[in-house]
Amino acid sequence: MSLKEERIWAGSEANLQTALDAEVRLMAGQGDMKDDEDEECPRLLSVADGLATITVKGPLVNSDSPFLKYFGVTGYPEIREALLCAVNDPAVQQILLDVDSGGGSVSGCDDTGNLIRSVHKIKPVTAYGDCMASAAYWLACSAGRVYSSKAALVGSIGVKATFKEYSEANKMEGVAVTVIRAGKYKALADPNEPLSKAAEAQIQAMVDAAYGVFVDHVVAMRGRSYEYTDKTMADGQEFIGQAAVDVGLTDGITTYDAVVGGLKKKIVASLSKAKDNGVINRFTLSGSSPTLTGEAPMAKKALTEADIAALASGAALDVTTTLEGATHGLQEEAAAPVAPEVQAESAPVKAPEAAPQVATSDTTVQFLQSQIIAKDEALLASGIKLAKLEAQLEDVKASHEPLLAIAVKSVKNMALALNGASLVADGSTAAQVLAEHARVSDLFKTKFPIGGVAAVTAEETPAKTQIDPRHRARVNAVRFQK
Repeated sequence: MSLKEERIWAGSEANLQTALDAEVRLMAGQGDMKDDEDEECPRLLSVADGLATITVKGPLVNSDSPFLKYFGVTGYPEIREALLCAVNDPAVQQILLDVDSGGGSVSGCDDTGNLIRSVHKIKPVTAYGDCMASAAYWLACSAGRVYSSKAALVGSIGVKATFKEYSEANKMEGVAVTVIRAGKYKALADPNEPLSKAAEAQIQAMVDAAYGVFVDHVVAMRGRSYEYTDKTMADGQEFIGQAAVDVGLTDGITTYDAVVGGLKKKIVASLSKAKDNGVINRFTLSGSSPTLTGEAPMAKKALTEADIAALASGAALDVTTTLEGATHGLQEEAAAPVAPEVQAESAPVKAPEAAPQVATSDTTVQFLQSQIIAKDEALLASGIKLAKLEAQLEDVKASHEPLLAIAVKSVKNMALALNGASLVADGSTAAQVLAEHARVSDLFKTKFPIGGVAAVTAEETPAKTQIDPRHRARVNAVRFQK
């Protein structure tokens, strides 16, 4: 039985079967195939006019076998290799993920998606696809911008596991299989015995956990809440074209040619801006690395996945050596092919007679500088917030002393009415005054109910005034005379 059958899959059934068939054929006949070990550029990567295109098509698996190309299968390690090559190539200004896949293995997908987003923080990454489903969307949403055609299938954010058991087939073939375990949960889903409730629950828990990781990644990449992503964008739902834009899975409907054209315009604009800023950047856009005229080759260090992750997180790197692909130098190559739209912008610039000043457009340094700017802005915001808090503190201090004096006087008055003495003395802290106020208040309320000593209950009947009978007689006599 193939090991892939036991893996959690984030893709279509057709992609799964293609991957399984490829594995079987690789195991059966890979010795007859020849690997092109002399290829310098990764097979998924092509570079032209400053644009690196990485092809992500077919079933996605966590394998770096050189024979995947014969079966239309793409390996996550191959995608990461292409990303590293693109980010280290000084000729590359923009990166495009050309996606057409129904998904693939969960294993290896999250690491690859995270690397795509880290690379995007160094060199812009855009994704375009006619089909970006399941694990393929996991990768595509990691780019800075995601576009699709109007008929593209997008989404299918979900995870599945397919279990096949062969106990009945074994019986028919006269094979008796006994599974012996050491460990309560060891290999509960064994294909040689019927699936038990405990084994089904075990598989379900694994699928649910992988689904949570998938949704969390989309939440982080697309900037939506988990609840919205889970119910509206995910839950295994599939969307066509504009519907994917409406729910937030993609950023717009366009064509592949339009995306490529737009990215190349950005490249030309960035070169023009560099020239206007006095940066001489005349390397060719054919994918070759530039050299510094009159300079001896400097030590180079290629960016690794760890370096890229560190840069993306804002950590400092040792940049004392020139990072490969990080320095754009000066080179006069009259015969070098230059894109027509750039030709007008690349008029020769006379270098000073003194020692040449190497103007760099170091993407790594630029990224670190952007991080410093962001930190400065955050520090400024913190300073403003601190100033406001200090002003509020001054207001509190201004009202603290008068309120404390009122509380002390109240305690002393209540203690006097109780024929006792308060525990408040000069120099008592606010906490001590409040505690004593609470204690004396309780005693005061007990001895003097609401209304105080002069309170009169509603049930009390006013006492009748006794009138002297002789006085009453005199009053009546006078009344009768009138």
